[in-house]
Amino acid sequence: ILNQEAFIAQASAFFQDILQRESTKVALLNLFQMVYEDEYYQKLTARFFQSVFETDTFRNSVNELAEDTTRGLLENPEISKHAVAWVNAVLAEPTLHSKAGDAIWGALTATFVPGFLGGGRKKDIVNIDEAVANLRQQERVARPTNHSRREARES
Repeated sequence: ILNQEAFIAQASAFFQDILQRESTKVALLNLFQMVYEDEYYQKLTARFFQSVFETDTFRNSVNELAEDTTRGLLENPEISKHAVAWVNAVLAEPTLHSKAGDAIWGALTATFVPGFLGGGRKKDIVNIDEAVANLRQQERVARPTNHSRREARES
């Protein structure tokens, strides 16, 4: 009897009628709220979804969906046109060039120059001209002028 088309159609109509009722929707909503407010069921649900996410079937399905979506997007000429314009705009950004140059410089110096000689990040490398200028500025601030020497003798 369970395989007969008439029974399947009648059972399907019956369940659809029950699920369409407002009282059923409210009852299910209340049930789910009570269940998910309980810490035990929260942990149980988390473990369930974790086990689903770890299955090869789920991973393969997500991978297939991502590939199909990406392929569909890239084959759309309007989206491709906007993507090319966006990439060109990003690559033309001067701050990107500066930051990329700093990152490459840091990688190269970290690879070929020992750390105690300034290898690593660009900002760690001492600029000799700046260091000398800073020392001279500190000397000027620390050295009293003739005017301040007179004031010190008079007091």
